[in-house]
Amino acid sequence: MKRTLAAGAFSLAIGAVSLLLLASVVYSCRSGGDPHHERSDASLDTPPVEDARSAPPDHRASA
Repeated sequence: MKRTLAAGAFSLAIGAVSLLLLASVVYSCRSGGDPHHERSDASLDTPPVEDARSAPPDHRASA
């Protein structure tokens, strides 16, 4: 009886952790999260390097 109760409690805990993980993944995907390109909090105010270099140079300024 104790073994069955322990196994049930263990499976209930595993199920709760699995649901929490699934909810976290779904929330991250729906909010537009990109887990492979995360930036730190310090760099959130500065534009990424790609954006700063993607502007075409202004040739009229040198002419």
